[in-house]
Amino acid sequence: MAIKTTQKRAHKKEKPWWNRPLWGDKGLLERFKHWFFKPAVPETAINIHNNAFLQLKNIAAIAKSIDNYKLSSQEFYYYLKVKNLLTNGVDDYEGLSESLGLLKVALEAKDSFMKIEQIEMRYLGFKQKEFYDFVFELLKQETPKENFRPLVQKKLVQSVLSIKSEDGKTALQAYMKALEVISKHDLGLRLLYLFKQYDLGDFATIRTISDLASDLYYNKDEKDLQDLKEFQYIARVNSDVFDRLAEIISIPKTKDPIYTYAIMLQYIGLSLKYQDSFVQFQQLISIMKNWKEYYKPVEATRIEYNPRDYAIPEEFTQEIPGLDIYQKYQQYTEEEANSEEN
Repeated sequence: MAIKTTQKRAHKKEKPWWNRPLWGDKGLLERFKHWFFKPAVPETAINIHNNAFLQLKNIAAIAKSIDNYKLSSQEFYYYLKVKNLLTNGVDDYEGLSESLGLLKVALEAKDSFMKIEQIEMRYLGFKQKEFYDFVFELLKQETPKENFRPLVQKKLVQSVLSIKSEDGKTALQAYMKALEVISKHDLGLRLLYLFKQYDLGDFATIRTISDLASDLYYNKDEKDLQDLKEFQYIARVNSDVFDRLAEIISIPKTKDPIYTYAIMLQYIGLSLKYQDSFVQFQQLISIMKNWKEYYKPVEATRIEYNPRDYAIPEEFTQEIPGLDIYQKYQQYTEEEANSEEN
């Protein structure tokens, strides 16, 4: 299902009074009437306004330094939509969240997976095999990673004491390091279990898919990652590679395989291209949530003490810093705030 990227045009709203000329075409006499016959804004209200306004200036300066053209690109908005569909399991992305999570772990920790495969194939002594079997049993029991590491470390010490060759000891220590890297990922230990359960030889397929992902990454500025046709072509040409991983990473059998591989590749490509931008985006949304908390008293004070009823101080007519950035990302700021409340 194609994802529409056309942005809705914002409805034109009348600007609040503090963004419009206060005096207009009024003459000097009317200005004097305004000041002399209308009550002044209470000092406490002015202080509340000015203190919050100062915070807005500081926050807006930080937000402005983070905001950049990539965060405003159509392709980045497309990536956010895809990410949202994946998170919520909507449309073509239904049931793919864990599969994509496992695939990303496989790509990010591929060197560690390959290291484990190489060591298990080369070092076949009794103590080494006993150590591999011990690790497999912990994986099979879905041992939490906070318990997994100390248990494996204890077994490693016991095994190393029983191994005579320095080469064999070094190999198990390298094995442990690879396990530590993999266990840092949320789905890392689960993926290792799945690989070991099916066939360690399938680790080789990771390298092929990693090469495909690397090609997407190094050509990221030239490729239009919204065009799914190219990804479908890549998936079709390499379908045998993906088929070997399909069961391991739990791709639903009801899915059209080629199309599913294509949208997974597309998501990986977008993730690689915008991994830094997404971190900046999250920072910006967090900052603008904070900005909104200081905007509320400024807005409330200006609404309560308006020029129709009060003699407005100059501070109340200043343009609110950061309002343009907030309006730009308002949808995402409010969505995150709502998700936290729920």
